[in-house]
Amino acid sequence: MRLNDGKRMLTGQRWVLASHSKHKLEEMRALLAPAGVALDGAGELGLALPVEATAAEGADFHSNARLKAEAVFAQCGRPTLADDSGLCVEALGGLPGVDTAHFGGWPALLAAMENVPAGQRQGAFVCVLALVGAGAELIFFEGRCGGVISPAARGENGFDYDPVFEVEGRTFGEMTAEEKARHSHRALAAKELLKWLENSHG
Repeated sequence: MRLNDGKRMLTGQRWVLASHSKHKLEEMRALLAPAGVALDGAGELGLALPVEATAAEGADFHSNARLKAEAVFAQCGRPTLADDSGLCVEALGGLPGVDTAHFGGWPALLAAMENVPAGQRQGAFVCVLALVGAGAELIFFEGRCGGVISPAARGENGFDYDPVFEVEGRTFGEMTAEEKARHSHRALAAKELLKWLENSHG
């Protein structure tokens, strides 16, 4: 199968998101809607997710995204998109990184950074999307959003670390979904995916 044939096949099917997170599914559905991509969640379909590897085991965002995409694709045979993302904080040597989901959430992060001064609280949310299609190609799309870690949680919106990740003076927790989409790592990765789909029709 030629790559462009694979792209056309992808846009004609419902995709599967390799995640059991309702928040992530809602966000990805909104981000990919402009391309007419319809997403079902692995949780909705009763599909199992693999155990993600840790940084200590040599994992990175690309390897974990690939692991999830290929595992779910093997179960359903439908175009599968997987996300692996995390928060990398400079003062913590890049932690929590790929272990973000198991770090303890924003309370643990603020505790770990209790003595880090304001000028040294830089960090970045990183997202890697892995797409596996009917032609068995594997394609990555990456997004990165730089910001700072707020000394206190602010805002009721979003999820996970959003209340302490600050961009241009506001946390993701203080932003609407539309405002967050202009900055977020997942939105930036999704834009790269949308560009790839758009180019396939050129």
